[in-house]
Amino acid sequence: QVVAVVRLLGHDGSEWICRYANCFRGSSEANVHAESFVIADETILSAVRAGEVAELTLYLSYQPCHHSGGRFGGGEARQRRRAHRQHPTSCTEALIAYHEREL
Repeated sequence: QVVAVVRLLGHDGSEWICRYANCFRGSSEANVHAESFVIADETILSAVRAGEVAELTLYLSYQPCHHSGGRFGGGEARQRRRAHRQHPTSCTEALIAYHEREL
């Protein structure tokens, strides 16, 4: 279980902390990763975009995945991914893109 904790410090000294966890949805490819919840959180985005955040710290219980997010699904898609040894999800790339786009 990956856990992400975000800590925001406001310019006014306020502090906001939230915890996120992976959401199992039946298969590795359908699961939602904790990092995805962080990226999609409108509270964080609103505060960052409004210029209210002095510091944002992200703590993760595991390093972000990079095309290695667990077991592959079934059928032809599974065979293709096994041949390339690649899972479709990369939280590493998603976090980098988020940082470049929002922070």
